[in-house]
Amino acid sequence: MDNLEFETLTAEEFDAYLKHRQEKEYLLIDVRQASEYELGHIPGAKFIPLAEVETRLFSLPAERDLIFYCHNGGRSQWAASLAAEAEVCEKKVYHLMGGLLARGGKTLPGYPKVQ
Repeated sequence: MDNLEFETLTAEEFDAYLKHRQEKEYLLIDVRQASEYELGHIPGAKFIPLAEVETRLFSLPAERDLIFYCHNGGRSQWAASLAAEAEVCEKKVYHLMGGLLARGGKTLPGYPKVQ
């Protein structure tokens, strides 16, 4: 990941981003596994498992910001790096740091919390 031409959003920045933008301005992309996506996802997110991201990059809309997310941020960082390096987007490419785990304390059911 030498070419880091994408931006990182914290959970708070992500929520603010969504609040101040219309859905047609961006595309949320969930890069988790199908079983994870089926348990719960951010409404409106397009499901593209990480294993398929590279082959489907050029099917993504170039005129919208791309926001990748996963469970804890690792997979989405990789996906955002691939998209940025391939220059598939005329707008910005983002990844949600900390993934769903960091998003306002909202986690998916079935994942235990360690205290």
